[in-house]
Amino acid sequence: MSNNNQVRRPKLVPFLISGGVIGLVLGVAFSIFGPASGVASAGQENVIFMFIGAIVGGFVGALAFLVAEWTTLR
Repeated sequence: MSNNNQVRRPKLVPFLISGGVIGLVLGVAFSIFGPASGVASAGQENVIFMFIGAIVGGFVGALAFLVAEWTTLR
């Protein structure tokens, strides 16, 4: 008889990729709909906000992974 009550552990990479992509999209949306900068061009703003959004989204994805892993181990 096998034990069917095993819980699958979450995987880190999908959380990081999802967080990075969501952060990237939010960064682009903020650069398009946010206030214009007098110092940088529109393309430079897009690249900067895409990079920042992807990094922050990756960190949020990692945090979500830690929470998901912590709750599945209980």
